[in-house]
Amino acid sequence: MCAQKNHPAAYTMIKMFYTGGTIGMQKNDDGVLVPKPNAFKDRIKKMPQLHNEEEAKKLKRIDESDFVLVNMDGKCKFIYNIEEYFPLLDSSNISPESWVQLARDIKKYYEHYDAFIILHGTDTLAYTASALSFMLINLEKPIILTGSMIPIFEVRTDATNNMVCSLILAGCYKIPEVAIFFGNKLYRGNRTTKTSADSLSAFDSINYPPLAVMDSLESVEYDNILDGVRNSNNFFIQDTLCNDVLVLPVYPGIKGETLRAILKAPIKGVVLQCFGAGNIPTRPDVIEALREAVQEKILIVRVSMCLKGAVSDLYEVGAILGKVGVVPGYDMTTEAALGKLCCVLGNALLTFDERCEIMKTNIRGELTDV
Repeated sequence: MCAQKNHPAAYTMIKMFYTGGTIGMQKNDDGVLVPKPNAFKDRIKKMPQLHNEEEAKKLKRIDESDFVLVNMDGKCKFIYNIEEYFPLLDSSNISPESWVQLARDIKKYYEHYDAFIILHGTDTLAYTASALSFMLINLEKPIILTGSMIPIFEVRTDATNNMVCSLILAGCYKIPEVAIFFGNKLYRGNRTTKTSADSLSAFDSINYPPLAVMDSLESVEYDNILDGVRNSNNFFIQDTLCNDVLVLPVYPGIKGETLRAILKAPIKGVVLQCFGAGNIPTRPDVIEALREAVQEKILIVRVSMCLKGAVSDLYEVGAILGKVGVVPGYDMTTEAALGKLCCVLGNALLTFDERCEIMKTNIRGELTDV
């Protein structure tokens, strides 16, 4: 493990970015939850589950943003530094610009910390995890995103367990992936979807098993984890993204003229959410509109509206889409397809055909090889 300058080598060093979200929200005068700046770290200092003040006093040269945690057996000792973003955001307001900021900050601190944790609102957490998985290249350190459904300021909260488990997984295990921890499970970030608006187990990875389960015993499934590059000198980021993309669900009765109105400049890429195994209405006006869009070099990738399963050419309607140039996304989530599309279109060195090929190729464990 590396140690940040002036910090003891016996401790695992973890950088934590607090971007906002429910985890640090409090009710305002109107009784609604809003992010409250400069309150989160004060709260952590008062929670012995998240900060060992006695252990901290033994250490020299740690500042007010550093927190200390020691596992019960004493084998895992952490110093984690919390950096609070400004402004704090409800995750509904997270954007590709936010992804770029996170990627650049991880790059900035990459050599100084052993692992990274991102505290994030739940609504778009899977989008951020998916995008970062493609933006962080040759990753060999854990990047874990987590949050909570109940604020940490409440007496009953899931925030404490999510943070503690994320710290243990990031600091004690070799997991060189962008992952999401929620509801006692660690998932590959680009395989994960928010499946509940109110459950404490709000996320699931339907088409790929968990990387770890944190029940009474810690169980890390190394066979499910990607291999790291084992050379941090090769780590780099792609911080150029294309935001001229959209997610377009098909529906019964969708018209070609509607598609033509949408599929035009400045749009460069589309995640087409299809029925079942990747099917859409195949009326001539619909198919011709898609064909015209592909001819204009708009990259269209199809995924399924269903949580489980993959798109295929099993049915004639699916095969027709392949013939007009719509790229199969197989079992990618919508979140993964969108994040990947932003990255692929943001790489100016790629041709249109190369971009299409990458979109249907497994590069970060985001889809099942066919």
